[in-house]
Amino acid sequence: MDVKKTIEKYDQELAQDAKIAKLERLAREGVNKWRAAEELASRTGLTAAQVLLSGLLEEYPDGKIPEEAARELTVPLIKHNYERVSETAEAVQKATIEEAGIGLKALKPEFNKDRAEGLARNISSWENLANHKDQVMKEVENNSRSIVDDTIRTNAAAHESAGLQTLVTRIYDGVGLSNGRTCEWCLARCGEDMPYSEAYAKGAFQRHPGCGCELIYKVGKRTQRQSDWTRNKWEDVSPYERIAESASQEGGMVTIPPFMEGNFEDCHPLSITDEERDVFKRIHEEVAKRGCEYGEIITSGGNIPCESNKESSVLMRTDNIDEYGLKLYHGHTNDTPPSEKDLFRFVSDEKVDEIGVLTRNGDIFTVTLGDGYIPSEAEFQRVATDAATFARRYVVDNYDLSKLSEKEVEYLFIRTKNIEIIQQLGWRIEGGKI
Repeated sequence: MDVKKTIEKYDQELAQDAKIAKLERLAREGVNKWRAAEELASRTGLTAAQVLLSGLLEEYPDGKIPEEAARELTVPLIKHNYERVSETAEAVQKATIEEAGIGLKALKPEFNKDRAEGLARNISSWENLANHKDQVMKEVENNSRSIVDDTIRTNAAAHESAGLQTLVTRIYDGVGLSNGRTCEWCLARCGEDMPYSEAYAKGAFQRHPGCGCELIYKVGKRTQRQSDWTRNKWEDVSPYERIAESASQEGGMVTIPPFMEGNFEDCHPLSITDEERDVFKRIHEEVAKRGCEYGEIITSGGNIPCESNKESSVLMRTDNIDEYGLKLYHGHTNDTPPSEKDLFRFVSDEKVDEIGVLTRNGDIFTVTLGDGYIPSEAEFQRVATDAATFARRYVVDNYDLSKLSEKEVEYLFIRTKNIEIIQQLGWRIEGGKI
């Protein structure tokens, strides 16, 4: 792979793009500098994606890209785009600080190599890259816009620690989902003039593939007072709010709240075959009969039963299966949807194509990669940590915890957190009844 040639092509494309020059100027001299930086990041990201696709498909016309080749071209190009965008974002941050009259240096976020390598792994896993062009375009654009977000986040965190006033605004892009529906995931993360800690807990710095929300940052000299949300929600928490703050165990016997029975608004409609539904029914019967978890691995040659005991989770080994595209279906003895451990299987086992979970009350959840990507282990853990922060805030703000039992609150926390992980990574979750 000619990496140098590909990067030169990227530079040439940007040099010939009149809008790039205009956005560069607006980011440094305009009124809405952060907006210009976001638009610049979007445009350079799309250019990087086009150049990447062109380079890989030119070298491998059949669309099957070896992992080493995918990494060899993807990581340097994504890093080169990072240098271009971060330079502009750093200039905007410097201007933001100077306008506030603060004598601090603008900070530059680190290059997220894990994410670039995750994209490379995805590219090499596909049978034909040509069938996934839109996915690559969205992911690289998303990666590029996140550089601006990371610049704001890095500097805002430092400023807040120094006792300065930090105000973060996230504006909904107004575009919504591809089917025209409002993106509730984005709306939940939008807000105006939020102190950094509140914006972080709200998930304001997170993006899904194709997200066009805008971030704006302001900083002031005045030491900020504690926000109403922070003061009211965390200084004097009730015992029930402490449950939402500390809930993290996913192996206990949690209970689904009555209002969540049959509620799959946070999932896509379930689309499984009659044969797959029969597998879930059999799993449900086996779990009820055994009193412990049971599962089956669906392969092209038939299903492989997987058992457990009452002291452990079901063990679904694939190391002795010489096949990819496996579906791992199993039943939980409690009411929880796919756990964080279940989701991590995509990271730890490249043979897995789908995770299916059947709960005690007959809810079916299936998870696939959708339009997302496979992160590194370190990035998955970071996403999980962010998701837990968001889930605690969301549960406290959206449910009357005084009317819920401890086990019901734990259910809400676990479900919110793990669906948040899925959405952040661009994966797809479907839900329905058995």
